Amino acid sequence: MNKMTLVQMSFAGGIMILVIILVRLAAVNRLPKKLFNGLWKIALLRLLVPFSIPSVFSVYSLIAQNREVYNVIMDNSATGLIPSADEALAAQGGMADAAQKGGELSAWLIIWCIGFIICGSFFVITYLRCQTEFKMSFPVKNEFVTEWHGKYCSKRNIEIRQSGRIVSPITYGILHPVILMPKNTDWTDERRLRLVLMHEYVHICNYDAVYKILLTLALCVHWFNPAVWVMYILSNKDIELGCDESVLRSLGEGYKAVYAKMLVSMEENKNCSMLLYNNFSKNAIEERVKAVMGIKKVTAFATALCVVIFAGVIVLFATSMKGQRSETFDVPEIVLDYAKEYASEQYDYIISHTYEDEWVYTDYTDWRIENIEYSYTYDNLCGMQLEVYNMNYEFLAASPDEVTISGGMYISEEGWVMQAPNTCYLIFEREGDSLKYITVLCENDCFPGDAVFTEDLENKLKNSDMDKT
Repeated sequence: MNKMTLVQMSFAGGIMILVIILVRLAAVNRLPKKLFNGLWKIALLRLLVPFSIPSVFSVYSLIAQNREVYNVIMDNSATGLIPSADEALAAQGGMADAAQKGGELSAWLIIWCIGFIICGSFFVITYLRCQTEFKMSFPVKNEFVTEWHGKYCSKRNIEIRQSGRIVSPITYGILHPVILMPKNTDWTDERRLRLVLMHEYVHICNYDAVYKILLTLALCVHWFNPAVWVMYILSNKDIELGCDESVLRSLGEGYKAVYAKMLVSMEENKNCSMLLYNNFSKNAIEERVKAVMGIKKVTAFATALCVVIFAGVIVLFATSMKGQRSETFDVPEIVLDYAKEYASEQYDYIISHTYEDEWVYTDYTDWRIENIEYSYTYDNLCGMQLEVYNMNYEFLAASPDEVTISGGMYISEEGWVMQAPNTCYLIFEREGDSLKYITVLCENDCFPGDAVFTEDLENKLKNSDMDKT
């Protein structure tokens, strides 16, 4: 797994949000609403979890491997809205932004903290103010409520209360959920009450209160990212659309007209400040009514399409660029295979010896082949025709600033560390049109073809033969 910075998390999350918005525009009234709620939750995880799983199927890996696509994307980037391919690959590869170094890091951190505190304070104050108002509510006990409790039992005790400080139903609370009804609720209109309470009950069963808190946290953390603000608005809409759909699928399509009329009447009474609670009435009433009237039976095709879209978004956009770039090198396949095998073995070794050897850096998260190319041919060495290939491999440092550079080590701006450039050589025997792997030789101050390298290679081959006998 790759460790990610806040900027990388925000960038990757922003790309996912843009993709989800496009999917939503194309199919919000054609596919089940559970799909969109699921996609928003994946984007939420991408914004809050500081780790990513490298994948060759990641869109960032595919861009890196296809230079034609890379150039097209780079040339057609929408300034200020969709980042260029350079920015995409840099963010996924771990580029340390210039603003994150030295004194500029402190300035950025201060600005971020100010924005976080302002956003967090707004939501906390709103929450506390609403909690104070909710405490002035009183429990409802009548025949209808008793009957409803008996039918819709839950592991968590659901309390139904009334308040004169709200004008439309809301739900709050996690461990002890409360459905809060307006003081002027008509408890004789049982058909309408069943729809309202069932809608709120779905919110409770889905733990939407927890989801909303996490959405708010993501908004506060990524306050500088416009895409996250769009996500906050649209995901709240989709929470309500999902609940509407669940209620009507449970009750049957015969309730669609009644439910839509109720939504319209509820629109006149809003609780605009209840940002952290599940509110029955929302501003986008037209969208909700249209969605309600358009609910149809879910077909097998729609289900399969949802699975494909959901899996596709996760595989392509929730993962990060794979460090291995060997597909771009013009060498025989067997050479690539042994290069990857050797680099992987070295990576495993350095990770396993992290706490045993002082020289080993403690937090590498990935490896890649930086370069591999043909170097030299020995026509007759120890009775064999040998081809020599020089390779460089790198390890990705989770905290590049903590890496101590010594000897011939090199570290890129992206945090990729090369222990000893141009010192690793793979040796293959040429047998007709095929190559056979022989050994690896690491040399510092000599090169294939010169006397020192040739002598060392010859000695290693002879010692290897002796070991076999």
